[in-house]
Amino acid sequence: MGARASLEVPFDSAALDAVVELEPDGSAVVSGERLEHAAVISERHRIARELHDGVLQSLTGAALQLEAMLSLVECSPEDAHERLRDLQQLIVDEQRELRRWVDSLRRQSGIRSCKNLPDSLATLCRHVSHCGLQVELLCRVGTSVPARLRHHVYRLVQEGLSNIARHAHAEHAWVEVRPQRDRIEVVLEDNGKGFSFLGRFELATLRAGALGPVSLIERVDSLAGTLVLTSTPGGSRIEISIPSVALRCSAPPREPGRAA
Repeated sequence: MGARASLEVPFDSAALDAVVELEPDGSAVVSGERLEHAAVISERHRIARELHDGVLQSLTGAALQLEAMLSLVECSPEDAHERLRDLQQLIVDEQRELRRWVDSLRRQSGIRSCKNLPDSLATLCRHVSHCGLQVELLCRVGTSVPARLRHHVYRLVQEGLSNIARHAHAEHAWVEVRPQRDRIEVVLEDNGKGFSFLGRFELATLRAGALGPVSLIERVDSLAGTLVLTSTPGGSRIEISIPSVALRCSAPPREPGRAA
């Protein structure tokens, strides 16, 4: 058996399950071999989540925009042309972001460049609106928010709006991002048909019952955050809270040129 270390491992709960061993006296320890294996598992989960919430959601958004343009080609060619140019810019931006992300993996960093979170979210909401979903955004976050947290907030909103556009049959969606003293809160709401289940559910219940948006739940859980989902026949509401201290516990990759 490899060397042992104390139980201060910044991995998600799934990875930790594969790491912890119990001594005869009941104390928990971590073996070196299992620690290395858990690091691989944790990184695979992170990359899969980033690809799902990033590239896949962007492609889904592009497909939805193209579908909406089909009805404009004959009745409003000028509007269709404008939408195509906007979509072209979206693809160029995402191509640039994908290159940056792949390059950053080589430098052990996977953080999206959201220097100005309100502007980034406003651009995202504008693209989603071209899919036929009207989005209202209220973002009160300033530049003092750490880059890692801005990245996660962007991904949460991106995934949430993508889910609404694809599944909720909603006409309107509302996004609010508000900072608190030691956390950031994200609220996503729509006037669609709700989920296939109705009621108010917290994160633990959703995970136990395999309910709700999986990627959102996994990301919030990995950040030691909270999530409350309310589903009604007239729409849904997701309330997310991410503590700033979670950034030190979730083992996010380092930014280029900065110490961990």
